[in-house]
Amino acid sequence: MEKVNSIITPPILFFFLGLIAAIFKSNISIPDDIKKFLSIYLLISIGYKGGFQIYNNGIDSYAIFVILICMLFSFFMPFILFFLLKKWVLKTGPDSVLIASSYSSVSAVTFITALNVLIADNIDYNGYMIVALTVMEFPAIIAGMMIYYLFVVKGSASVSQLTTFRRSAKEALLDYSVVLLVGSLIIGFLCGDGGNLDMAPLTSSLFKGMLALFLLGMGVSAGQQISLLRKAGVKLIAFAVFVPIVLSCLAILIGSSIHLGEGNTLLLAILFGGASYIAVPAAMSETVEGGNIGLMVALALVVTFVFNISVGIPLYLKILS
Repeated sequence: MEKVNSIITPPILFFFLGLIAAIFKSNISIPDDIKKFLSIYLLISIGYKGGFQIYNNGIDSYAIFVILICMLFSFFMPFILFFLLKKWVLKTGPDSVLIASSYSSVSAVTFITALNVLIADNIDYNGYMIVALTVMEFPAIIAGMMIYYLFVVKGSASVSQLTTFRRSAKEALLDYSVVLLVGSLIIGFLCGDGGNLDMAPLTSSLFKGMLALFLLGMGVSAGQQISLLRKAGVKLIAFAVFVPIVLSCLAILIGSSIHLGEGNTLLLAILFGGASYIAVPAAMSETVEGGNIGLMVALALVVTFVFNISVGIPLYLKILS
């Protein structure tokens, strides 16, 4: 039980403080510029830590195999989820594309929260899992765009649509979260022991406090979007809870079968069971015409994110332990 109780940490409690405050219409808020600064800090911090871990432990064919599994999942899962949504849940093409892409991508904040739990419980993980995080957003976005043009538009894309596709793909690849994670990971690897010592006050000492502030803002954002769920319906809300559970359990089975280890398997479960509410909507908002971006973000943030950090992480950790 000790590991499960470690989910009751200041960052997560601050998230629920923000959520409750927003529900009761408090005027508490975190300015967008500060939220952006905090997200930049968190991305640099975990990227640098991952790079230093790779410096210490290296990256071998096994690590590449794990990363490849993550990329393949992220590319092919949108097709499965799209047809599931289209047939049984939504019936509408554009929204099915958006939600399928979101639930095949990742939530970096959920991943960071899971890392914080592993650190609190002294459970080891490998830096290559952070590489997996960085490579899972782009395939889901590309697959989502392919689905949109193949199964929703159902015809030859116009020149303007192809231009939008290329622009959106480029923006997804050069999104600040991807650039910062990859860049700081490389820097952490190149700088080694000396650099890690120099960066420790930034990447370690401040980490939990910064995460608490960021999650406070996330809680406020989630609370402000609860009203959007009225449009979702029972089927879609059930999808936002149970599909991540199924995908996380799939990750646990894969992790156990390839002897990934407790910490890495938890992170794999969070990668498979997360939903993007930042990168996917930003990249696909121009491409997918007629889709309800607000509904997708509300599902990913208010339902799946809240479920994962409050129930998912401790549940999967209990299964693994």
